[in-house]
Amino acid sequence: MKGLSACDIRLCFFILLLCSPGVQLVAQEQASWRTKTRLQTSYEFDDNIRENPNDSLGLIKDSSVRFIFHSKATRRAAKSRLAFEYQGGLQTYFQNSLENKLINEIKASTLVRLGRLQLGARGNGRLKIYLSDVLDYASGNLEVFVRPPAFTNLQAEIGVKTDGITYQNHSIFDFSAVQVSVALSRKLTPGLSLRLALTRGTRSYNRLAQVFNSEIDNLRETRVRQKDESWQLRSMASYSRGFVINLTYMFQHLDSNSFGYTFNRHQVSVVFGVPLSRKTWLRGFGAVQIKNYAEDSQPILTTDLDTERDESNFLIIDLSRDLTDNLTAIARFATYRNESVTRDLFYRKSLLTLGFDFRL
Repeated sequence: MKGLSACDIRLCFFILLLCSPGVQLVAQEQASWRTKTRLQTSYEFDDNIRENPNDSLGLIKDSSVRFIFHSKATRRAAKSRLAFEYQGGLQTYFQNSLENKLINEIKASTLVRLGRLQLGARGNGRLKIYLSDVLDYASGNLEVFVRPPAFTNLQAEIGVKTDGITYQNHSIFDFSAVQVSVALSRKLTPGLSLRLALTRGTRSYNRLAQVFNSEIDNLRETRVRQKDESWQLRSMASYSRGFVINLTYMFQHLDSNSFGYTFNRHQVSVVFGVPLSRKTWLRGFGAVQIKNYAEDSQPILTTDLDTERDESNFLIIDLSRDLTDNLTAIARFATYRNESVTRDLFYRKSLLTLGFDFRL
């Protein structure tokens, strides 16, 4: 099975856009459809907007204004479920227009019961546009899955997923991928559930692989494309009674036919939400990662240009309070120590966000 090409991504994005809640007005008018729409506006201070990993070069600090529109429509029937979700965002900086960007993201999913089987599909498309830079890209994925009948409260899911990315001006970072996954989940109590998932995948890049010649200490290109093969084990425990907490451990091993990219990765993450009062919530999301590369020397090329696509070590604290039934005030602090686009070089940054969430 091939991964998504640039044309496939744009086509999927267009189809999903036509199905998004903002367009399917006829469907929304039906009583069986439920919709939720939100508009969030906020001020954000960023002390390292370019994700610079070297403090000696000087960190660029700036503030920005963000607008995020989010709409979701779901339809439930006796034997099926259909959902569409659209999110669009604009971020504009006061002094550094190079970082001004637009993001459009659409998700769709469906689940159908056929006898005792459940068949489903889910996918999304993302278009990130820089208003004054040349880092625009489109990405997307599509997954089909099947859930056989549950056995002793143990639910299994088997899925096949294909995804890819296309940079408008930097084709050497384009890739297509396919992966197969098996997941087992079980609800132990009404509020506690466990999930275990194993994934095997292959990613093919639109560039040649490189090999290292130790005798002359240099890299040379081969005649084959770079290809990364990985497997991943993820275990998760979730509890939601009075408060919400989710603990996840992930181990990933990746082998590459190109020098410098083979690694092992361990990551522990936690998500929590605690009601401080009837109208006030404290939420958090954090992760800690350990990543070990097989080769000591760094490769010349990176695998991506967008550092936001791989966040590794971070902590986000979110405090929100409902002012009215339709208006919520939000204060958020986030600190990051993520691996930059250059292997084994990390950047630090902190974000302070103040804003309002309007439920339309």
